[in-house]
This record gives sequence, structure tokens and C-alpha cells, in this order.
Amino acid sequence: MDEKRRQRAQNLAGTAINAMADHSASRIDQSARKHDLLDGPREFRSFRRDR
Repeated sequence: MDEKRRQRAQNLAGTAINAMADHSASRIDQSARKHDLLDGPREFRSFRRDR
């Protein structure tokens, strides 16, 4: 069940990020920004419970 909830949360976050994306940026920049937002700051990644 936890995996299912994590996946759903990630999908919802991805959808929200796509809606707010800077469409004037290249696809590569958009993808990198989305990846950074979903992963969070490097300093805190080791503390996340879902990783």
C-alpha cells in the first residue's frame, strides 16, 4: 500500500509541476527542473522517508 500511495503522490506532484512549467524553456530544461523539484534539495534527500 505504501508504494501505491508514493506513486500516486509522485504522479499528482508531476501533474502540478507540468501545469506550472515555463513553456518558453526547452524540454531538457523543463525536465531537469521537474526532476529537481520532485527529488528535493540534495541536503535533505538522505532524510526523506520515501527514499
